[in-house]
Amino acid sequence: MIEATFFIPEQSPARTISLHADGQLLHQQTYPGPGIHKIAAGAPKGDTAAITITVDKTFVVPPDQRQLGVLLTDIGFR
Repeated sequence: MIEATFFIPEQSPARTISLHADGQLLHQQTYPGPGIHKIAAGAPKGDTAAITITVDKTFVVPPDQRQLGVLLTDIGFR
């Protein structure tokens, strides 16, 4: 199983988080609001996998122009 823990900041509009392995959607979940949350899915087959976490909406905090979503605090195979 792959499990990720993340924090949705107050200013983030992100609510739907998706967990992918090698480009394949493993799990998608919508969260009620800011705070610490987890998302988990069955591990992909094989010895290695590129794991990607995406969000439905991003935001910027001027003057920083990076697209921000959530703060990933932990990820791993359980």
